Amino acid sequence: MQGKTGKQQYSAIIAPQPCPTAAGQSVEGSRYQKICSWMIESLVADPESPSHFLQCQPAPNSLYCGRWQRMPCEPGLIFNALLQ
Repeated sequence: MQGKTGKQQYSAIIAPQPCPTAAGQSVEGSRYQKICSWMIESLVADPESPSHFLQCQPAPNSLYCGRWQRMPCEPGLIFNALLQ
């Protein structure tokens, strides 16, 4: 509820959108901390380690843009983009 009027306030639902800054970038060019479109990117292989992958996570104060973050695989496993 908002104020004394008794009206409820709802947040808008936004369809997945690309980050304008990352438009035209290929997944092959994904690198740790580079800009990405967090709403639409899939997980990608980490070019530096088969036991890690990159996940696009939302950037603060940005609706569509994010940054690639390096995430570890479970111990003893390697990342395979075809199996996600």
